[in-house]
Amino acid sequence: METKEILFSQDSNRFDTRKVLNRAANTTINPEILETIETEGLTSEILDRLNIPVFKYHTQITLHGIFDIDINTRIGGYKNLLLNQNKSLGIKYNAIDYLKKKQIAKYLKLYGFYFQRNSTGDLFIYSTGKKELALEIYNKIDVSAFYAKKHVMALNCYGMITYYVTVNLMAIYEAEIINFAIAVTGSNGTELQAKIEAKEQEDKLQAEKWEQEKIKDQAEREAKEKILNEQAAPMRAQISHLQECNDPSLGILVKVILKQSTFRDPEPDSLKFCFYRINGKGSFGRVKIQKAYSDTFEVNNLTWIDQKELKPVEIRLKGFKLIPTVKTYKPTSPEPCKNENTPVNGSLRLVYYSDKALAIVGDTKPVKDKLMSLGGRFNPFLTVDNQKTAGWIFPATKKETLQKSFSL
Repeated sequence: METKEILFSQDSNRFDTRKVLNRAANTTINPEILETIETEGLTSEILDRLNIPVFKYHTQITLHGIFDIDINTRIGGYKNLLLNQNKSLGIKYNAIDYLKKKQIAKYLKLYGFYFQRNSTGDLFIYSTGKKELALEIYNKIDVSAFYAKKHVMALNCYGMITYYVTVNLMAIYEAEIINFAIAVTGSNGTELQAKIEAKEQEDKLQAEKWEQEKIKDQAEREAKEKILNEQAAPMRAQISHLQECNDPSLGILVKVILKQSTFRDPEPDSLKFCFYRINGKGSFGRVKIQKAYSDTFEVNNLTWIDQKELKPVEIRLKGFKLIPTVKTYKPTSPEPCKNENTPVNGSLRLVYYSDKALAIVGDTKPVKDKLMSLGGRFNPFLTVDNQKTAGWIFPATKKETLQKSFSL
């Protein structure tokens, strides 16, 4: 169970009182203002250039005038532009000075603060388990000269209390960024500037290190790839006469790959022939896929491994070649068994219904008990020779039993 308690809260008292009437009701605002907000973003400097009445409240600012426009703009992923009933435009604070707030977040991170956005504003938060430290940091913060609020909150989660010092910055001018960071951290300008320069130098050295590692890794990959290509050349020559194909429904596909060691298969990395095939129908329109590896280009004694069932459109293979003479699975359309025209009482037929099932169709009513005793299952909705008919379904393994029992 969680409980929250606001210990102290303070704002800058620089906010305007609520204005019910539109203070520029006779002025129709040019729609290009909204286009400016969309293209340039919304900053305190842009607000000053609009030359229309702007009122700053605790939760949003309001631009007065007649905004006769449809508003679909979302700044920073939030719906933060609102058309009021009096045709003025409300703008939530999370739409204003976003890039400046991100810059401030980098500075405050040096002092343990983290940055968080929500649907109403942008917050700089410091968390600690010590109440005295939280109150000390809270008391150092001076938001009186800015459009900002601060509060300290205790969150009790199953007996564990965490204290959060939160600063909600609404809007800020470019020239006030450093002053705001100083006001929140309680530091002086020299100390803050030294931390910023040290962090920038650290980031620069880290970026250079990552770039060197990237270049080294690239060189190692290219050297390894060159060696592998040389080693794989004889194996690729064995399948060079085959046609390129990425559709396993046409037959078995093959490709030379580097099979890498895994936790389940700790065999050392080695070049292998990789084979793919479809091994029948799956469920819900999917197909059964199998994969196999071999040191030689030989398909007769492969150990096939079942893969995840996929729909045909989901199979994405690249660089494979087709072995067209190898059949991957039996056709699934019904086809007659041998001696399928041999009747019992001139009325029964045995047909392949799928690759795993047989069907007996015709006048089955006189022998239904025998069909049931042999494990058959009656289905009134079979399709044989493209026609709807009733019949009995059996596993394909029952073929000889059925032929003997009914002389088929």
